[in-house]
Amino acid sequence: MGMARVLKDPELRRRGALARALGRFRQMLPGALVYRRRPCGKSSCRCRLGKEHWHGGYQLVVPRKGSYSRTYHVPREQVEEIRSRLAERQELEAKVREILEINLRRWLKGKQQD
Repeated sequence: MGMARVLKDPELRRRGALARALGRFRQMLPGALVYRRRPCGKSSCRCRLGKEHWHGGYQLVVPRKGSYSRTYHVPREQVEEIRSRLAERQELEAKVREILEINLRRWLKGKQQD
């Protein structure tokens, strides 16, 4: 009964496919990629002339539990890779939300039959 029921139930097939797809998210990263401009602090640098001369660069900002966010410099040649890894997290969260919605619908349907 168990396996035949799973094959016929489209929600169970979808949930299984989503769960199997979760393994591909091994390289995802938390946080957000931001571009920041700031002065370097050297007395002879052009950045002391004003904000329009500040240095810029990409940073990965990762929230931490119970403290301030942690910031990491991202080299220019790694920006696209980091964007891709951050997008993976968003994909994962969407798949998990879909699994949770399926589970809730199935639980509510079973509850109504009781």
